[in-house]
Amino acid sequence: MSEQQAGQQSQTVAEALVAAVRRSARYNPDVESAPHCILWTDREQQWQSVIPALQGDMPELLVLGEYVPVGPGPFRSDQAMLDPVVGT
Repeated sequence: MSEQQAGQQSQTVAEALVAAVRRSARYNPDVESAPHCILWTDREQQWQSVIPALQGDMPELLVLGEYVPVGPGPFRSDQAMLDPVVGT
């Protein structure tokens, strides 16, 4: 067993989740632009109860609140939701 595999086995679920979210922000600067944000939708609010604990380990985790459609199409609605987050 490699050292990396051994380290992964000793992670808590919260640590593994934080690491996975942070890994999803990786990009290749030679062919991609840096992501502004990672959207994690939770329509059924299954993760709502663990968000405060996750924010303790991941201060960059923001909660946007309830989705409220504000335009005629998906782009406008999504853009309106993202505007407060961009640049933080």
